Amino acid sequence: QPLDAARRQRERPGVEVAAPETFLSLIEQDLRKSESVTLELMRPENDPLFGSSPSRTGLLWALERLAWNPKNLPHVADILARLSKRKINDNLVNKPEHSLQCIFRSWMPQTAAPVKDRILLLETIVSRYPEVGWALCIKQFEPGQQIGHYNARPNWRDDASDAGQPVSLAEHVSFVRKAIDFALDRPNHDERALLDLVERIEALEEGHREAVWKLVERWADGGGDASDDAKAGLRQHICSREYWRRRRVKGDLHNSLVCPPEVLAKLEPKDLAIRHAWLFSSVWNEWSFDDPEYEDMDDEERNRNIRERQLEVLCDIRRERGFSGVDALLDRTEPGIVGGLMAELLTERNARIDFVRSCLQAAFAGEKTKYEKCLKGFLWEEDPDSIAMFSRDNDVSCSQGDLLFLYLCLPFRPETWLRVDAQSEEFRNSYWRQVVPFGNYAENCIDEIIDRLLEVDRQRDAFDVACRDWSKVETTRLVRLLDAFPAAISESRITHGELRYYISEAFDELDKRLEVADEEKARLEFLYLSMLEHSPHGIPNLEKQIASSPDLYAQMLALCYKRDDNGEDPPEWRIDDPGRHKTMTDAARDLLYRVRCIPGSNKQGEIDADKLRSWLQGVRTLCKQHGRAAIGDQMIGQLLARERPEGDVGRPPCRQICEALEWMASKHVGIGFSDGTLNNRGVQWRGKGGQQERDLAAAYRECARRISFEFPYVGGVLDNIAAGYEQQAGRWDDEENVRQRLP
Repeated sequence: QPLDAARRQRERPGVEVAAPETFLSLIEQDLRKSESVTLELMRPENDPLFGSSPSRTGLLWALERLAWNPKNLPHVADILARLSKRKINDNLVNKPEHSLQCIFRSWMPQTAAPVKDRILLLETIVSRYPEVGWALCIKQFEPGQQIGHYNARPNWRDDASDAGQPVSLAEHVSFVRKAIDFALDRPNHDERALLDLVERIEALEEGHREAVWKLVERWADGGGDASDDAKAGLRQHICSREYWRRRRVKGDLHNSLVCPPEVLAKLEPKDLAIRHAWLFSSVWNEWSFDDPEYEDMDDEERNRNIRERQLEVLCDIRRERGFSGVDALLDRTEPGIVGGLMAELLTERNARIDFVRSCLQAAFAGEKTKYEKCLKGFLWEEDPDSIAMFSRDNDVSCSQGDLLFLYLCLPFRPETWLRVDAQSEEFRNSYWRQVVPFGNYAENCIDEIIDRLLEVDRQRDAFDVACRDWSKVETTRLVRLLDAFPAAISESRITHGELRYYISEAFDELDKRLEVADEEKARLEFLYLSMLEHSPHGIPNLEKQIASSPDLYAQMLALCYKRDDNGEDPPEWRIDDPGRHKTMTDAARDLLYRVRCIPGSNKQGEIDADKLRSWLQGVRTLCKQHGRAAIGDQMIGQLLARERPEGDVGRPPCRQICEALEWMASKHVGIGFSDGTLNNRGVQWRGKGGQQERDLAAAYRECARRISFEFPYVGGVLDNIAAGYEQQAGRWDDEENVRQRLP
């Protein structure tokens, strides 16, 4: 029953809930069940962009409409609070917590209940549902400007009359102060709650600010779950904000905006790794008043000072706790940064070997990812002579698995590959299957990388390497890569648009390689037909091949259309594998409908009538021999209709096309030419009725009249095209007349 009522709220927004008490009672009873249908309506929407949740929206609208009445508000608020306990992770705005926040918004409440009732009800929610109440309270004193949304209003009741607009300043302030009191009086303030208060401290009055700092001090003294990690996180958050606050108050440490020094001292962890983890969290560290004063430094000098401090901290951690201290730091920071700094810190040969050995032992005893990043940072700048120091078995005693892990962390350079080649074939294959091609490797290495990656079927990664600069790829490698990559297109990490761009660039480069035959270029373009559509490169070689080979065009037709005489095609035209046959058929169909190059035309677009007739005669003969005469003529007609650029309509074909059409004078050629002409119109803007089509029909009638004496067959085809446009005009006129009669 409540679900039916909610559905009616969505389908007919003007309908009100006839019995509010019964409706709310049924919702409350359902929420007490172990398998609540109401909670099921709150499920997240799977589609983040175009998804919708009509049932959830209808239910929330029904509750929002009832909340305007002060009598219904306690029940509605309790229901919304229960629904808000379960977080809904989707992009829809309609959520229980959003409806609840709008109802209790201090400066524009979406209810007619007076402020004293709203305060009492907020206190009830805070006591019954602490997390939901906390979110409501801190929402009232967020810093900066706020945006208010209107809730659904009743259409047939006067519950929302003169309500829902911004309230007076006194009412707004009284509600906010109560919300602040509720937030500060919370029994247990954990790290997340204190962080929420610190973020909003600028919106608080001086007395409330001091209370916040006392809460932080009490928590740091052990009044809550104040672990070293939690203390460090809260302290760093305070420090990053305090830098700008102290600049604004000009260093006045007695200002309530600034955290007292004794509170910060209590938040400082005893563990060095935890205390200084923020220094290694990213390549660029945020400003912090805990740093030296950097206002007068440029970025280069600031980075140099931070690097000196990082090395100093690492030295202290290593001296105090050894590798275990560095290991603890890796869990809380970016391991690659720590590894790079350790490479700069450790200069002695034995110390560097010990560090690598410790990382390897820890990697195979725990999580590998962080140690892999650390070792890559540590070994990034290694010179060729020192690589041997880490990769020889007598220096680092380890198993084949440990050794492979080490080689994967070594710099991706020829010196490493030479040492990999000295291992077994299984080891080499494992290395090239797992290695990530990274780094600024030399240009003369690209061909070798492509060869090695293709040998282990890593076409996607080989393509990623080559697309950095196609001009640096040797011709045979370029052809081999383009031939192998279609099987891995679906696995590419590059977006579809970027992939289309890089493939177009690759074929532009391929066209410059004169040693590659045009037939080979055309074959490769056929493999990438869908990706080259609308790309800057297009399919010029494939179109040229089609325009010069009647046999190839007939073979494409044979792939797409069955014979009409139940005969069999020659063996070279048949594909027995069903999967490959479907792939080739789809590609051939795309090609037939996309090719625009007219046979017999040169680079300037001029058509040689004799060459065109010879090509047409060859295609028609092959189609007739293999049971495809009718469909062959139709596709020929569509091809000849593309002689004009797309969108160029209302004029007759050129003389060479007219002569070819008149020479064939086939019914099916005329059908294909008419269809091709209509399709060649492209995208158009619609006006009212069918005036556009009537204008085109008149233009084609005039063209037919002018050429009918010399080309009577072509004139008849143009008349048929005009008749088709006139028929379309009638349909558009009828649609416009119907639209005008609708209310």
